[in-house]
Amino acid sequence: MSHVFRLTLVAHAMTDAMAAGRFPVDESLNVLGQRQVDATVDLGEIGVALCAPEKRTRQTAELLGLRAEVDPRLSDLDCG
Repeated sequence: MSHVFRLTLVAHAMTDAMAAGRFPVDESLNVLGQRQVDATVDLGEIGVALCAPEKRTRQTAELLGLRAEVDPRLSDLDCG
């Protein structure tokens, strides 16, 4: 018997570094990012939610109403 799983990927919303075209730092969402999350469609029922450890990903998940588990394997790249 086969099982069907639904995988939904959501990118974090806008930060000041993103808006300025800089490499990301561990910062919170900016006002536009908060509005972007507010405008997100209903994701439906989510069984398991994972997010990277950065503030912007945790904040996006929280604003979406997800109880996301932080998974360090999803961390952003270290650009040096």
